[in-house]
Amino acid sequence: MASARTESRTILTIGERLRRKPALLTKVRRLDETLTELFGNDTPIEWDLSEEEPENCLSLHVGASGTGECTRYFLESLLENASWLKTVFLDMKGCMHAVRRYLSELEQLYQQIRTWVSRSRSSFQIEEAPATVEEALTGRYTAKKLLIRSRKKVVEVRPRGVWWVTTEGRVDLVGEDDEYQLILSRPEGGWLWVQERPTVALHPLSAELFIKLVKDCLG
Repeated sequence: MASARTESRTILTIGERLRRKPALLTKVRRLDETLTELFGNDTPIEWDLSEEEPENCLSLHVGASGTGECTRYFLESLLENASWLKTVFLDMKGCMHAVRRYLSELEQLYQQIRTWVSRSRSSFQIEEAPATVEEALTGRYTAKKLLIRSRKKVVEVRPRGVWWVTTEGRVDLVGEDDEYQLILSRPEGGWLWVQERPTVALHPLSAELFIKLVKDCLG
């Protein structure tokens, strides 16, 4: 998150903007016990004032970069509704676990891609870079993307998120000349390529298919 952080002895931290509002901070600290009970002592939790309007809109960020995160926003007027807040916190916990599982699936896919590329006769070079994913249920979270280079061209293996219709995750292959969509379907056995032309069809991702898609993206 963009705001400065002030560390304390606990996993709960308070951003600098919120520290300047002592009355509002007092209301927030009443929720410490509930948050610790739901998320445990090892999950980073940060409250701060949102940089966006309206005034006294709070942001709550739960989780750590690269291991599953979730952010929600709250008006000050809602801080007194303990029952509603607990329901929202539980939903955040579920979303964070969904992101964590997606990141794990991504890492397995990337390991498979590295194996496929190393065994192919191509001259592709693979690099890893951070990527930001933004979804309605979680806000922004940090993931990884792969950069597959061939001479002066590059194909990105770009994570797109968890919540896509009929899927359990999505990744796009993005190049200068083409773009392809991969979706995760556990009932179908894993990652699938979504063929969109001439008609929509799903194909299990294999080494041969993946290398072909990358070459198409490179042109």
